[in-house]
Amino acid sequence: MSTFAEVNMKGLFLGSEEFTLMLANNRYVHVAGRYGSGKTMFAVGMSALLVSLGYADGVVCNFPCILAPEKVPVPLVKKVVIIDEASRFIAGGKQSIQYTAFLRKYKQIYILPSVFAPHPRLCNISVERVFNGYVMGLPFWLFDWRAMGGRKRYGGKFVMWRPLRLIGTYDTEFIPDDDNGIMDAELETEKFFSKKVKNNNADTITKNETSPSNADNSEIFAEMVDAIHTNTAATADAAENIKDSTNRLRRRR
Repeated sequence: MSTFAEVNMKGLFLGSEEFTLMLANNRYVHVAGRYGSGKTMFAVGMSALLVSLGYADGVVCNFPCILAPEKVPVPLVKKVVIIDEASRFIAGGKQSIQYTAFLRKYKQIYILPSVFAPHPRLCNISVERVFNGYVMGLPFWLFDWRAMGGRKRYGGKFVMWRPLRLIGTYDTEFIPDDDNGIMDAELETEKFFSKKVKNNNADTITKNETSPSNADNSEIFAEMVDAIHTNTAATADAAENIKDSTNRLRRRR
């Protein structure tokens, strides 16, 4: 396979800004289409675009690809996660939750190329190639995307320009029979964050223990009340003195 640096990615997508922003905000998309329609190639190209725009700092996937390390990193954070033929691994509701429960917290974006749809909760956003310009001698694929946001529907079209430049960036003949350890990495990442939260809570408790005790706080509060009373009495005395002085001046007149 060629190296990623050898692939010219400039201008790979045209008119995809709204879709890219929707994907970055919602953090998952189902890439639909028949066999051999370029679903995985689209996923590789879109993941590269998301990294270049700063939405992620790397890619992991369940097939050999020059963008991704062989071993899925832990903690699995700020990554585009591609699961090819996702319906084989994320068909059930429990699986969909286990994979995607903390997408925002972990800053992950899931791209799910699959002939058959994964669990419905991961299909609110979908994209599919609807026209192959190569049949007319034009080097582009036309994609149509749809999304649901409450009661409002979003959607549109964009172009993937010269998509065949991605040939050689991943193994097109590879058949994924597992998720390459992505689920295990998700579970380990959850443990990592849980431990981090516990450590932060322990630090907070320690700081509270070293701060003034409740008894000390009560003494401080009592001192503040005494000070207020003293100041109030002094103010009252001053007001009385001013009143007396005013009366004496009036009598002299």
